[in-house]
Amino acid sequence: MGDPSTAVLDDPDLVLGALHPLRRRLLAHLDEPDSAVGLARALGLPRQKVNYHLRALEDLGLVTEVERRPRRGVTERIVARRHDVVLVDPVVLAPGTDAGDRRSLAAAIAAGIDVVRRAAAISRAAVARGQRAASLTVDGEVRIADPAALRALASDLADLLARHDRPDVDGAMRFTVTTVALPAPPTTPAGAIDGR
Repeated sequence: MGDPSTAVLDDPDLVLGALHPLRRRLLAHLDEPDSAVGLARALGLPRQKVNYHLRALEDLGLVTEVERRPRRGVTERIVARRHDVVLVDPVVLAPGTDAGDRRSLAAAIAAGIDVVRRAAAISRAAVARGQRAASLTVDGEVRIADPAALRALASDLADLLARHDRPDVDGAMRFTVTTVALPAPPTTPAGAIDGR
């Protein structure tokens, strides 16, 4: 089975349309395909209202019709959520992010945006092929004595990547590696926040 299908919303109008509270509730209830009638019953809402918002979700590309069933003289449309995971591209919420200074928080935000975009594209491709995508995530905390030690950590990480890079091996798997060091949450002692 492939990785979950992921959508990245990078258009402000699309984000606004998807963030409507009722539409988010409908997406949450579509773990299994259902109809406007079934969703209206589950949420205690008028069918017409549910149907209106389902149509809007279809227009946004987040919901798709998967079946039609005859029901009491009418045709009941069964819809399903198109993606298991829906992410909002941070650039929509923080436009103008500049990655010029590698030590700035703007660079960290830009790197995070790039990771989200790439991971979503890889996930979509893997799902389309019915495969899983190999990946590795390392998350941890380190205590750095001073700015010089932070620079030394960056140098060590670059050396580590160079040591594991094998361009001489035919068919070697290619990976991109993004490392972001952020100040720990405010529960850490004062002074750890300023890494300059």
